[in-house]
Amino acid sequence: MPEPVEGNGRASTGSGLENVITLRVNFLYRKQEDLPRISRIDTNYPFLIRANSFNSWQKPLGSGLSRLGVTGNRLNTTQMMLTSDNIPAIIEAFVEGWFVARSKGCSSWERIGRVWHVHYGVPMGGQDHEFFVYETPIHEVIRLMQKLSQRSGHWLAVFHQTGDGVEAEVAAADYNVTVRETLMWRAAAAVTVSPLPTGMTIQRVTTLQQVEWYNRTQGRMAIYPVELEEARLRYYLVYQGPLPVARGRLVLLDRGVFCLDGIHTLATSRRRGIGRAMVTQMIADAAAAGHPVGVLSSSEMGHSLYQQLGYQDILNLTLFEPGTHRSFT
Repeated sequence: MPEPVEGNGRASTGSGLENVITLRVNFLYRKQEDLPRISRIDTNYPFLIRANSFNSWQKPLGSGLSRLGVTGNRLNTTQMMLTSDNIPAIIEAFVEGWFVARSKGCSSWERIGRVWHVHYGVPMGGQDHEFFVYETPIHEVIRLMQKLSQRSGHWLAVFHQTGDGVEAEVAAADYNVTVRETLMWRAAAAVTVSPLPTGMTIQRVTTLQQVEWYNRTQGRMAIYPVELEEARLRYYLVYQGPLPVARGRLVLLDRGVFCLDGIHTLATSRRRGIGRAMVTQMIADAAAAGHPVGVLSSSEMGHSLYQQLGYQDILNLTLFEPGTHRSFT
């Protein structure tokens, strides 16, 4: 299986699109020679040039991008360093980290305004699409989802502030809350790696033998072998003897950012410091690799741990699924 590729598409001279910036969409496990040229301009959403099986997309520069550190038709990478007040950049870093951690096939993501659309190559929880939304009216989101998901199954993840009425607005559109989490950010800071309980070890998954053994213990395809070829993604497992008792994913992103995902400890092994030991090791490894700034979404169970490790709350993140009567037909 070839290495993942990253494209840098450009608008051609004389295309009529000025102030164009290029942002990356990652299609995992696709060969360079398979990448076709940009196929068409989407007339319903002219601010997005879509590509078929391509790993780049282009978007004319708009005023909404100023907070992302975009100046002219170049990216100001200094301004794009994540800070707690640069919320759109934090969201985009999280979505990219989530995408790299969760994509197990030829998947893609794209940003349209303040909607981030992930199209899964392998369905996630039975759904083919996920839409991450920030500061966008729900009726506009539904119109966009209707077009981009082509009436297939989808999740709707909304970033919002406490008490802003967003959950009620989305529920009124026939969506049901499934999960409530917190988007968190961690500034560059040293971390002390906590020790594991006696008899336990932490390992990074780097071989097919490790993947096969872990999948056997889980009774399912928990890690896809091709994921070992994604250089930005690292799997960690904590073992008690030969059996795994905790797992986690670390994604190394651009601009010195890392994302933690899928942190989980078996119920029978909790309250022993295993999660803290694994997370602090992952944070330390990310910093050693030149990625000291962190983003993640936390469940209620893990929230206090992340706060203790220097993470700060940024926004609520509520996940919805369509209700019984929600249909795009």
